[in-house]
Amino acid sequence: MNCIDFAGKIDYTYLKLDLTSDKLLSLVKDVLNHKFRSLVVPYYAITWLDESIVHKLSLCTVISFPFGTAPTRLKVEEAIAALDMGYDEVDIVSNIWLIKSGLYDQYREEVKQIVSEIRDRYPDKIIKIIGEVTILNYNELRKAIDAINSAKPDFFKTSTGYGPRGTILDDVIQIRQVLNPEIRIKASGGIRSYRQAMDLISAGADVIGTSSAMQIIKECIKLEGCYSGRI
Repeated sequence: MNCIDFAGKIDYTYLKLDLTSDKLLSLVKDVLNHKFRSLVVPYYAITWLDESIVHKLSLCTVISFPFGTAPTRLKVEEAIAALDMGYDEVDIVSNIWLIKSGLYDQYREEVKQIVSEIRDRYPDKIIKIIGEVTILNYNELRKAIDAINSAKPDFFKTSTGYGPRGTILDDVIQIRQVLNPEIRIKASGGIRSYRQAMDLISAGADVIGTSSAMQIIKECIKLEGCYSGRI
């Protein structure tokens, strides 16, 4: 995989509290220069961008982040409001506490309602459901994926980055074994090197979410050579 194709699998993520309008413009420049797949930023960030810029890249935001404990109705309303504002994608934190508590039917109902109601309003927008796989045992992961298979979002995302560890190869391998083939995997959480990202892609991840995108793409260029973007 060349570095252009690799960059097209990266969701460049910046969800820190210190985001400023100047920093946001710098992030946009990086995304456009390096042809990253999308830019993931806090909900309010899009209000700082001119409409002409918004249409040049794919913008994503997070919903009920990072713990996913908001009522389902509020998650749907927040996601639809974000899409109304111009976001192209939403990464929605599911209530993984339901899985940990053995309330599997409630979890299934939540993710189905989220996906269904957003799709009714925005059938062409990208919906990612985040499950904190870093705190799930194998049985709990299977139950979560069963619900995801039923809800049929565009992506299942592995982690918020707030779990006890980062996403590892076994996470992606286990997810891919039970996740419906048409649902893609976004691996995120603790991904800071090119080799780590490539290993996760080889294991079955379709997209990598990382705040270390610039470091990773530089490693790719150093190792793989040819690249048409700008450092």
